[in-house]
Amino acid sequence: MKKMYSLVVALLTTVALFAQRNVTIQVDMTGQTISANGVHVAGDFQGPAGGTNWTPNGTPMTQVGTSNIYAATVNIPDGAYHLKFINDNDWAGVEGVPAECQVSLGMGLDNGSDNRWMAITSDTTLPAIQFGGCAPAGMYAITFAADLSQEATVADTVSIAGDFQVPNTWTPKADIMYDVVPGSDSVFRYVYFGNTDDTINYKFINGSAWENVPGACAVNGNRQFIIGTANAVASNCINACGACFIPDTFNLTLQVDMNGVCGFSDTLDFAGPFNGWPGSFDPNTQFTDANSDGIYEITVRAPSPEFTYKARFHTNGNTNWEGGNNKVIMFNGDTTVAVRCFGSDAYGPCAPVPAPSDLTFMVDVSQDPNFIPSGDGIWFIGDFTSPAWQGGAIQMTPHSTLPGVFETSVNGVCPGKINFKFVNGDPNNGGVEEDFAGLQDSSCTEPSGAGGLNRFYVRPDDQPQTIKAIYNTCQNNIGLEESFAERTFSIYPNPFTGQTTLQLDNEESYTVSIVDLNGRVLETLPEASGKVTLSARNMAPGVYMIRIRNAAGALNINKVIVQ
Repeated sequence: MKKMYSLVVALLTTVALFAQRNVTIQVDMTGQTISANGVHVAGDFQGPAGGTNWTPNGTPMTQVGTSNIYAATVNIPDGAYHLKFINDNDWAGVEGVPAECQVSLGMGLDNGSDNRWMAITSDTTLPAIQFGGCAPAGMYAITFAADLSQEATVADTVSIAGDFQVPNTWTPKADIMYDVVPGSDSVFRYVYFGNTDDTINYKFINGSAWENVPGACAVNGNRQFIIGTANAVASNCINACGACFIPDTFNLTLQVDMNGVCGFSDTLDFAGPFNGWPGSFDPNTQFTDANSDGIYEITVRAPSPEFTYKARFHTNGNTNWEGGNNKVIMFNGDTTVAVRCFGSDAYGPCAPVPAPSDLTFMVDVSQDPNFIPSGDGIWFIGDFTSPAWQGGAIQMTPHSTLPGVFETSVNGVCPGKINFKFVNGDPNNGGVEEDFAGLQDSSCTEPSGAGGLNRFYVRPDDQPQTIKAIYNTCQNNIGLEESFAERTFSIYPNPFTGQTTLQLDNEESYTVSIVDLNGRVLETLPEASGKVTLSARNMAPGVYMIRIRNAAGALNINKVIVQ
């Protein structure tokens, strides 16, 4: 008898769709060295229980007896969820999920998501999946995927039936298929765990309508799949032999400027749905610099109309991902994409990087009456420390005269643009990072590329700078006597389209520069005073910095948005 589990349990009534379910999630850690920090599971199921989604230390798993199985029981509403297992209490121990059991299925679904998934409609105990695998030990996972994107109507229930069903075979609506990414595709899936040489005969059913399998791919009028020695995806357009749509493929040339990147050697590649988001260097997607001008290129053959990727460079055994959002290209023919500076979401070459400078960071945690400082103190993390982020976390020192203000200095900062955050507590021991929840002014933040926000700062020159902030806000009035850098200059309207007005003092002259987020100076107005008109004629929609320098050389920076 074939042994079968389903990650999807039968739908109940409409009334029950939003019921709370007790769900036991299990993982098999056989062959793994268990971290001293334990085993955890994280995902978008954590929020409904009052926590924060995707918190790596938020849902610990407990060893089941003396076995290699670890389990966690959560109470969550019905629905589809994404998740990953972690052999630690932070992302350093996250598993790599094989493409065949990712949300993306190796097909680029859900913007290439490499997470696991589960669909819940009743109290259930999920099978113990191998850490970094797709199935329970000794078995293989076959994901049956039915694409209904070409159907005139899609019923409330899509199911699969076949001779794998026990005890009654060929029973419609008994094994439900689930749209894990509702609204973005019409791909319904069902997971079968079986053994090598298992032969499965099956059909998809749209509501009560059984599909008609074309004779070219039918065996006795049915679909058939024979399990080999690997996990697999059996994907078909319903009522067809192949995919619903095979997009045209074209040559796509990517160009990344590395001249503005500190610490870069010569190994640059990219990751994305194209190659399954590998965590380490992929020689098949390595860029090259044939003329040694610092601009690296690669040409790939890719299906239109969309290509998603991120570049990363490798040095001293470390993989350094570029910041910002995933880079998304729309195309419908052979395309050479414009040069883009590594780490930038905008196109254009890198701006010259100032010589390294010393930066001092100050944060005020005293102005929020509900803020409770951690006993571990206030910490600082950034993408320019070595190691980056949590690996190079720095505990900040209380200011000598300002209660509630903490500071730290980092010498010899090289990148022209940096990302950073303040953390309440040790970031490697449960510290809470700034999340900027409810932030009204976003002038100091940009997307992290992982669903959150980071602070950013563009170094104007090689002189020492002090960056000040109130925790979890973009305000910088931390109780020091206002300096020129902290003055607020009126810019109206902002955002703007054609032009805007900067209001300066009439009695003093300033040098005003418009700078993009790569540090490129687009325009400079010397000896400006009074009302100054700024034009958007050379500015694409986006965020820009207005630098105002007074006669004494002090610098003031403001943000404007061009629509």
